[in-house]
Amino acid sequence: MAPKRNSTAGKGGGDDDRVHVVVRIRPPVRKDEKFGEGSEALQYDAEKNLLFLMTKDEEKGKQDTKQFVFDKVLWKDSTQNDAWEHAGKGMVNATLEGFTSCVMCYGQTGAGKSFTLANESKGQEGIMIAAFHHIFETAAESKDLKYEVAISYQQIYLDTITDLLNPGGNVEIREDPKTGVYVENATWTKCTSAAEAIKVIQKGNSNRATTATKMNSASSRSHAAVIARVTVTGGVRTLNGQLYLVDL
Repeated sequence: MAPKRNSTAGKGGGDDDRVHVVVRIRPPVRKDEKFGEGSEALQYDAEKNLLFLMTKDEEKGKQDTKQFVFDKVLWKDSTQNDAWEHAGKGMVNATLEGFTSCVMCYGQTGAGKSFTLANESKGQEGIMIAAFHHIFETAAESKDLKYEVAISYQQIYLDTITDLLNPGGNVEIREDPKTGVYVENATWTKCTSAAEAIKVIQKGNSNRATTATKMNSASSRSHAAVIARVTVTGGVRTLNGQLYLVDL
């Protein structure tokens, strides 16, 4: 999602003022996935961020190549830091400048969405975890600005929206002509550190709908969105940013 200004003052946005599409190729994880060098059906051009899908036309008996271009291609040897640098950091910085931004992970079960977005393992932190560390590190380094952060967490499952921080609550999607779409009666929890923010996410995760699949023993069955409100004040200036972190 392109960052959208939601502030009373300030500048920013830069090159992140549009939709960026980053594709990440999951490395082989099963013993029966054997790739010979240069034999994969999927090839890529790192400099041009192109993917090539090698297919075979059975009727004509010849090979065909389909080409796809993205803002960035993260190959199967990419790291979590690569995902953060190319898909997360710019959006978080825009949020700190008073924009509404979104990082959305989309893909089939087992593709690595939750790992890329929300993995908590030390040294392998996902974009969401890196985002909270970045926000609070920026706040700690600032002497003249005050940062306030609040988090809400919802899921959509079987056409029903649920507040994951208060599953028994009655929430509904509303639209305000000034502020846009919002979730009425959503629980917002204030956080003063990355550790507190991660605990809030863990609480919400414990309420998410999951089930076992052939690819994942505890696959998330719902669409979920973590929303972080970041208010930055200093002197007469106030910036109101929102960051949406979406797991589809």
